[in-house]
Amino acid sequence: MLDGGGDLDGEPAGNLITGSAAEGFRVSWFPDMGTACMIAHGGHVRAIGWLSDQHPFPTGDTPPEFLARLKEFCRRWFDGLEPLAWGGFMGPHQCELCWRSAASGNIGVPAGDVLFAAPEMVAHYVEAHRYVPPPEFVAAVLSAPLPGTPEYAEAVAAFREVKMRQLAEWRAELDRRSQTTTDLA
Repeated sequence: MLDGGGDLDGEPAGNLITGSAAEGFRVSWFPDMGTACMIAHGGHVRAIGWLSDQHPFPTGDTPPEFLARLKEFCRRWFDGLEPLAWGGFMGPHQCELCWRSAASGNIGVPAGDVLFAAPEMVAHYVEAHRYVPPPEFVAAVLSAPLPGTPEYAEAVAAFREVKMRQLAEWRAELDRRSQTTTDLA
């Protein structure tokens, strides 16, 4: 059974978005294979490619077929939003490694009971900055169905259920806090 996780207390959450519009926003940094990132959290999540110029990352060569398939996942990021019950963000972030590329989506790559969650920028990191993701992610990208297919929707159905449960718990907590505030007034 998939673990939906609780709150983010104790999670290696990384850094929140920093910067200003004038200096450019930095995307959040989360460690590879961590169980929390900007778009998802829980025991089933593995963060991939949430890079920062403030943290070193592995570099080297990746198989060309991996990069081609990863680019296709990133091209189809929007097709993954509904099956994963993920929202969209309100604008692009620029690559803080070179400031020459921008992206605004996120991808989910299923691998059994694990969901790899990465920013759309991950393909740029691999191609332009020689980022080498963990081998588990490489294998998942090469074998998982692509977003926008019935096979993908089926492969991520359990993750959607976890996300829907997390959202319901979050809304219930907001309602509880709102009621407490109203009772104090």
